[in-house]
Amino acid sequence: MAYGFQTFNADGTIGLDTTEVALRYVGSTLIGPTFSGNISMPGFDSTRGSYAISAYYYKFNFDNNTRLADSANVAGNYYDIINAINNEEIPSRRNSFPLMAWNNSNKLLTVTPNGGRSDFRILFFHHK
Repeated sequence: MAYGFQTFNADGTIGLDTTEVALRYVGSTLIGPTFSGNISMPGFDSTRGSYAISAYYYKFNFDNNTRLADSANVAGNYYDIINAINNEEIPSRRNSFPLMAWNNSNKLLTVTPNGGRSDFRILFFHHK
């Protein structure tokens, strides 16, 4: 049995199946919730791979509705570590992934913020 992961296209077909192909990490970058602009990834070729985005978990104080520093003490009951996208208690923060468009000619990813407070990690990888 081979282990790996699969991604699915919008129509439900398998987009990437790493049980059948090797996956090579090209690079990644971390962006803030309001980042707007271009990210250069010269080693990435969209004809050979894909990019993906995921929300970062962070520390949040629900009493005063503020985000805490990663180094903040979270020993009390008032702090929780939440996912800014999928937390059902904060629906306004779900579906707030930035809009992205890759230009394979100039090797730039254009990012437009779409709300929310989360940082995001963008991963680039080749699988062809």
